[in-house]
Amino acid sequence: MSKNNQTCSASGGDKKCLTVCPTNVKEAIDWFICLTGNDDSPDDCVKKVASDVWDILFKAPRSGDTTVKWCWEECDIINNTDLIKNNEKAVSYVKALIDGLGKKLASFIGCINCTKTSCPHCTKGVACGLFDGSYTYCYSSASACCITSKEKEHKRCAKILLGCIPLIFSSLTYLFWNCCDNANAGKWKDCDITAGSKNSLCAYLTTLGYDTKHLNNCKGSQIKTLLCGFSELSDCLTDKKSTELTGDKPKSYAEFVNAIQNSFTSNGQGEQAGTSDDQEKGKQVPLQRLYSGASFYFQATQEKCNQKLDKANRPKTICELLYWLLGLPYTPVGMRVENGLLEVLLDQEDEVNEEDKGCGYLPSGKCCKPPSTDESPCVLTLGTADYYLLPPCYYAAFVLLSIEGKLVSGKKDNAQPASSSGDSGSQQSSPSGKNDNQTSEPFLHDVYANRHFEFYYPSSERSWFAMVWDVVYALYFQLGFLYKQCNVDYKTGYGWKDCKYGKDVKSYESKTWICKPSQPKGPHNDQCGQAPSDYSPLQGYLCDKLTDFICEKNGEESQSESDSKSYCAHLDHRPPSQWCPIPMGFGDDLKNLTSQRKGEDLSEILSLYFEDKIRGSSLYQLMLYLGFVSLRPPRCLGDMFAFLCGIGRLCDANPPPKDGTLEKLWGDKISWYPGAPNLENFTTALKILAGSCTKPDPSKDTSVSLCSLSPPDESKCNSCTKYLCSISWSVYTVFSTRHIESYLSWVVYLIDDFKSNLEAFLNHLQSVECKSGCSECSNIQKCHKQNSTGGCQCKVVECKRILGALYRFGFTYQDISALKNDKKCSDFLKQLKDVAEGGPLKNLIKAVNQMLYSIRLAFIFWAWLLWTAAIVYLVFGLVIDLDILHIRSHIWLKHTHNIPAFNLFAARRLKYGIQVYFGR
Repeated sequence: MSKNNQTCSASGGDKKCLTVCPTNVKEAIDWFICLTGNDDSPDDCVKKVASDVWDILFKAPRSGDTTVKWCWEECDIINNTDLIKNNEKAVSYVKALIDGLGKKLASFIGCINCTKTSCPHCTKGVACGLFDGSYTYCYSSASACCITSKEKEHKRCAKILLGCIPLIFSSLTYLFWNCCDNANAGKWKDCDITAGSKNSLCAYLTTLGYDTKHLNNCKGSQIKTLLCGFSELSDCLTDKKSTELTGDKPKSYAEFVNAIQNSFTSNGQGEQAGTSDDQEKGKQVPLQRLYSGASFYFQATQEKCNQKLDKANRPKTICELLYWLLGLPYTPVGMRVENGLLEVLLDQEDEVNEEDKGCGYLPSGKCCKPPSTDESPCVLTLGTADYYLLPPCYYAAFVLLSIEGKLVSGKKDNAQPASSSGDSGSQQSSPSGKNDNQTSEPFLHDVYANRHFEFYYPSSERSWFAMVWDVVYALYFQLGFLYKQCNVDYKTGYGWKDCKYGKDVKSYESKTWICKPSQPKGPHNDQCGQAPSDYSPLQGYLCDKLTDFICEKNGEESQSESDSKSYCAHLDHRPPSQWCPIPMGFGDDLKNLTSQRKGEDLSEILSLYFEDKIRGSSLYQLMLYLGFVSLRPPRCLGDMFAFLCGIGRLCDANPPPKDGTLEKLWGDKISWYPGAPNLENFTTALKILAGSCTKPDPSKDTSVSLCSLSPPDESKCNSCTKYLCSISWSVYTVFSTRHIESYLSWVVYLIDDFKSNLEAFLNHLQSVECKSGCSECSNIQKCHKQNSTGGCQCKVVECKRILGALYRFGFTYQDISALKNDKKCSDFLKQLKDVAEGGPLKNLIKAVNQMLYSIRLAFIFWAWLLWTAAIVYLVFGLVIDLDILHIRSHIWLKHTHNIPAFNLFAARRLKYGIQVYFGR
């Protein structure tokens, strides 16, 4: 069996060979360090791999496809007049980049087993990097791995290298940004990473694949110091470099990444580009240069590949949606959007007042946070909006790593390439026992090049934005719900914070989402998921085992297999007011997570993905980016609920936004409408429906408003209860001034649907069988319907089927700790019924109808007038001129029967033998 197809035993313990593709960030960094011989190995094989890397970067995009218009700056060092000589120079340059990156990565990890004599920066027995002396590489050195002279193995390693670069770039830049002392970042600079610490920095390092037990006792600010060896990172935050690039320091991670990408500028132009000075400059920033080359390569590869793919091959699970998002920046449209297409697409110039650098979104402190950082606002304009595409796509890899542990897929098993000894049957198994990581091509490379999943990415800009909207919403909905559940512990509200997930954690099909306690009404069971009877609901949710949170048609066969499994096929499975869950799809991949984790670990990672800020890598900023081009109308009841709450509270904003009140903005848009519609009654009814909870004793309307079901956090109202929270709250409570007229249309045309959907929601809750999910319920019949006994007396949180019903309509509990003690199902249903039948909702419908009537009155009048004129004209022609009804022949007036004399003699002139009798 070839060494390339088995684990190596060099340096003690089983280690992977360099022909095995890394599955997480730690393995990717170890792969680089071991390749370059920076793991205390005297030998390296960088030149063999560098030659193939250059071959791929230079030749692949120029293989006859004239539609690919791009060029990595380093390609200009090839001079056709002396190809052989300059090709050697190019390989030498790429080798210098790989060597330089390997040394920087080794310096960041630390000198392994260093002593004071071998490393002047260390004291004896203490490592000088992120980890102590017990750090172990998961790859063998290049000399031990013995990459043979076979071209196939060199090319495979070159593709592994290109696939590792985006993963290393995104992880290190995000770590540096959060550990630096910049006023707009630095959330981790004071976090300790000592053994046993639990914070977002430790959770992030664990997600990358590192064992926090071997971390040096240091803080985030010291990690930033270790990363300062990457000049492409540190220079972008210095006053000199940031002033040259953007005129100011980056205010968000998106701007920071953009500054890094633009930090390398060639001294030459055209044929003179690629001088020795440029090469020396490039060698100082190897991470940036290699990432630039890998990005251009994957973009060119996808442009060729995507033109041949079937449109039906869409993601089928949440897991695949995250992989789809991972490859999004390298799509042809993504490349064009990053190059300023947004302004062309919208057919308007970016207008930003220097005195008022607004981000184009209406702030409303009562319903949502404006898109800004804590200290200073971030300018989100047409010129800068494309910056915010990359960070959420980067972070999708970390979400996958936090759930799966490794970036592997068993969905598509390819044949193992032949070994160097010719034994084609020898294969390297993944930790899960499958060959999913030993495909014919490296998995990371094929994910970014879209050759593994072969996803459909639209080729038109409008369709591209629409599909990204669908993906972002689905992730917001299902992963957002997962985050809310993992953020609450069992004691507070039966949450999943203490539940386990991963390999060998038990889960089975269940109707309840509450973890089984160790004893009745006792604390959380520490043996959660360890025995068949002690299942983990968190594991069940990830593996699609909770029946109230999955699509009923998941297991059904369909005539069209591709259509039935696509994420968009679920839109037809339920009424528009309800959300049909997309399968999570993590069932088999959780076996790769060898060490079991808890919901609190997952919560730390997801919290960064669902924060309502744009300084990090949240989906929120991608949603704001999409809002520049198009909007996604509210669909399920939770969407409509969030939208009406947000827009109603925005009408009541005090002080009003700088752009003016919502009533004024709407008035400007419809000022040319006939009938001069008065928006005062309309906006007043909208404000009353949303409700105002600023006083302890609310008014009669407030008690039946939406606020009574979902009051703001700062609510002072005694009668309002935090029952409901829309899962898509952050999506539909941010309002762009660009689409202000669309929001008015949404209110007008969706209010009737909202009322009918609210009634459907109430009917569904009343039909829930409490006894099947609540062990303490003694009712024989469906007790949620209001009857003589007063309805269901079970607590609304402990009634285990209620949360599934909320999820179906787009809700979750707003404050589960406040509901846990005394709020019953009957209280909730009564309040919901009062809102559905209350005056504020009826008054808004009436105001909408009145506004539409005032606008349409002029059209009705003119239409009546025109139809009346047409009918009169038609009748006149029938009665007077044509005399079809012979009305003239029955008129008895004398002059109607007088015949001119010359008409009588006219008949004599006829030659048809007509006999005319004139009397005697």
